[in-house]
Formats: sequence, C-alpha cells, structure tokens
Amino acid sequence: GAYDRIVHDPPTFALAGELYSKEFYGELRRILSPQGKLYHYVGDPDSKAAGKQFQGILRRLQDAGFEGAATDFDAHGVVASHRQMQTKGRKVRRKEPGSAASKEKARVKGAKPKRTTTRNIRVSDLPSELNNC
Repeated sequence: GAYDRIVHDPPTFALAGELYSKEFYGELRRILSPQGKLYHYVGDPDSKAAGKQFQGILRRLQDAGFEGAATDFDAHGVVASHRQMQTKGRKVRRKEPGSAASKEKARVKGAKPKRTTTRNIRVSDLPSELNNC
C-alpha cells in the first residue's frame, strides 16, 4: 500500500452505506502500507446514533482483513491496522457509568453545543495518538 495514514470520515450510514462495507474497507486495507493506520470517524460511542455502529464497523474491518481494530473513545472513532495493535494504556474500553468522566458528561449534557468548523488537514496535522497505537 501507498499510504501510511488514512482518515475515513464518511457521511452517515443512511446516506452512504457503501462506505461502511466490507468491500470498501478491503480497498482501504489494500492501499494502506503494512505499518499504516486507518482512522475511521464514527462519532461519540456513547451516543445512540453512533454507539450502535461501532460493533458492526469493527466486525467488518476484521472481515476485510484488518488484524488490529479498536475503538478509540477519546477520538470518537476506530483505529485499524494490518497487524495487532498495542494500545499502550490508551482508553479503548467504555467508561463505567459511575465514573467521574460520565458524571461530568451528565452534568454538562444540557449545555449548549459548541459551534464547529470544518477544515482540510495534512497527515502531519493528525493527532499524535494516531501515531502511537
């Protein structure tokens, strides 16, 4: 493969289901270098909409030949690679309902969402956690 990093940020499954298919993931795997990593944005794993998708996405990535695939709860997505990944202590499991983080989330749940902007980024601008999987 020719690419060390691939960022996959597709529209919702309802709008572009083919971008969540085993066949499409196989094409991403084909063009990913042996040491490369795929980051697949899904959304907040604790939300109803995105939360249901993670399990299917992980299964299809593995069916497409990715040996390593893990949910990154902090980055709201999935990181996948050709080989098994070492998580190096990163959070890849759902937080316990009674944890301080979930209490803080519940406290600010009613807060007004921040306005977001979209911009194109270079691979060198990717979060460092994508390099340390």
